[in-house]
Amino acid sequence: MPFTLRNNLRNIFIAIAVILPSFAFFPLYFYLLLFPLVFNYYLKIDYNWLIIGTIIFLSVLNQILNANELLQDFKIGSIIPYAIFMFISYYFALKVNKAILYFILLFILFEVFIGVFEYVMEVKSFFPSVLAKIQGEAPFGMRGLIYYKRVAGLSSNSSVFGYKILVGVFILHFLKITGKKKFIFLSILLIGIFITFTRSVMLSLAVFIVLINISTIKDAIIKLFLNRSTLTYIIYGLVFIGLIYITLYNWDLIYNQLNRGMRTADLSSRDLVFKTFFQFLKDNVFFGNGSYKLWMNIDGDRYHAHNSIMQTLVTNGIIIGFFYIVLIFRNINRQNLPYILTFLVASLFQYIILWGVSFMDLMFFTFLLIKSNKSMLNETN
Repeated sequence: MPFTLRNNLRNIFIAIAVILPSFAFFPLYFYLLLFPLVFNYYLKIDYNWLIIGTIIFLSVLNQILNANELLQDFKIGSIIPYAIFMFISYYFALKVNKAILYFILLFILFEVFIGVFEYVMEVKSFFPSVLAKIQGEAPFGMRGLIYYKRVAGLSSNSSVFGYKILVGVFILHFLKITGKKKFIFLSILLIGIFITFTRSVMLSLAVFIVLINISTIKDAIIKLFLNRSTLTYIIYGLVFIGLIYITLYNWDLIYNQLNRGMRTADLSSRDLVFKTFFQFLKDNVFFGNGSYKLWMNIDGDRYHAHNSIMQTLVTNGIIIGFFYIVLIFRNINRQNLPYILTFLVASLFQYIILWGVSFMDLMFFTFLLIKSNKSMLNETN
């Protein structure tokens, strides 16, 4: 894409429209502003469009047939099937370019700086509304645990912030940024991972690192067995062994930090949440909650499923859920495999995608449909 002031301003405006609703002080309906920016009347209708259209049609039908669910807990927003907003994520994924992704990365880096200030000031958020929501959490740095020093940046909580930083790592890798800029950007993002201390994000990052280095790891193993190891691989091997030794030597300390100082495995109530939602799915296997997004009261607290696939299934049932699964797996390819698999791993522990439209949905669809976006594959870096 040739550089022009008009193009650059438009790219910045789209990046702002993507990032702003992910901040705590902006409502999600601001994502509606994206639609006129990315909609294309001349876009070719393909299988993905038809699958999304089928999901929306079945969701509307499911809601009509199960209107009693809406009457039991009436909310204006529930009248519109959330699946409809998937079209915004879809059109954005086909319209986005590398310049937009670069500006999104810069905004994420800026939020990390805000998070660092919060961390230094020993406050979880600079926004009273966010602090009010996390009022019940332990005081900052309680018992010397890093988990209780998590900051929210400009986001509604530290988990949302942490997953945005993970997306920043994806973008940094995809754009093939190199040299000093890569070192600086990556250092900032890793600091962000630390100050958010979201365990599922750290696990997902580890999975992503393995996936993008799988060919290097494979070559190293082959050369080791064929006794043709180069000095570089030997050094890498020694470093890896050293890291394992340091981890094992400090395991009690590491485990104590990751487990929030608890003696038994800490799952943040996910074991109970998964069990409750799975039972609901067994009882409502075909139609779920009538395509009305399901939240359940468990021990006095309101929960979603903390798992994107489970949430989608309990909300819609396995018939509509099947089309979601088809949409995802038919679009996995060599170009997007590390990104999508990491998204799916993260989705096992948190409800981060398949909201319809959200920051994570926009980024998920961007990487999912990357092969359909010719400009993303053909642009020079």
